[in-house]
Amino acid sequence: MFLVWFNAKETNINLSKLTRKDKNDLNVFLEYLLLREEGIYVLFGSKPIVSSNLCIISRERLRENFENIPATIKEKANRCKIKLKFEIEGWEKVQKHFKIKDKYLLFFKKHEDAGIADVYFVNKANLISVLNEYYDIFKKRIDFDFDPFTIINEFNEENSKFWSLVKKDIVLQGLIFGYGKTNSVLFEQWLKTDQTNKQTIVNLGFSIANNHIMDANIKVNYQDFPLPVFRSFPNDLTLEKYKKERQKIISLYRGREPLKVTLEKLCE
Repeated sequence: MFLVWFNAKETNINLSKLTRKDKNDLNVFLEYLLLREEGIYVLFGSKPIVSSNLCIISRERLRENFENIPATIKEKANRCKIKLKFEIEGWEKVQKHFKIKDKYLLFFKKHEDAGIADVYFVNKANLISVLNEYYDIFKKRIDFDFDPFTIINEFNEENSKFWSLVKKDIVLQGLIFGYGKTNSVLFEQWLKTDQTNKQTIVNLGFSIANNHIMDANIKVNYQDFPLPVFRSFPNDLTLEKYKKERQKIISLYRGREPLKVTLEKLCE
């Protein structure tokens, strides 16, 4: 597991430490994490967590071991034009120059044999807020008490009973990913209902506001990036909140070097 969770004292981000290639690699990684995987709302907004399954298998290994590689990995590697392995390395190579604020947790859990990695980016203050706001829901569904201020320290521990149960619960997952109580509960109901009722709910407008951008041929930038992806009814308050956050984030980056803006917020 690759883990970044530091306290830091430096406040000035000196990009001169990086070569041109380092900067390019880092920009590719951050574009994926922030713009394509919604991490920008974790960094500058109210979203507690983003996560993604990355394909880290090289094209060479894909060709050499094609027959032994799971079909899901082949499909992902062929469909996604993004060089995902390259993106992870883009951060790993340069993270020694920067120390992430204690407010954030960024880590990768690699499954080398399968050719995939799980990446998590967490805003600990946002996560604590959600755990406190919906404490009764969490307690009822996991069936034991917990302390929001200490349980986040177990987030990246595989043997954490709390997070193991949360990761199996649709409603709790929706809450920690910032989809709101109403949308999280409705989504669980939508998943459990029959196809006829499911379509009825969709016809009433319970849908995804935008497509999840993974195809590298679809360009994104810090003035044009998608809203978080989740099902909601029209004029949903959570969706409206993210629309406002998106406009504020766009203004923060406008006319400035994106890499510097990001690192100043992410690091000290």
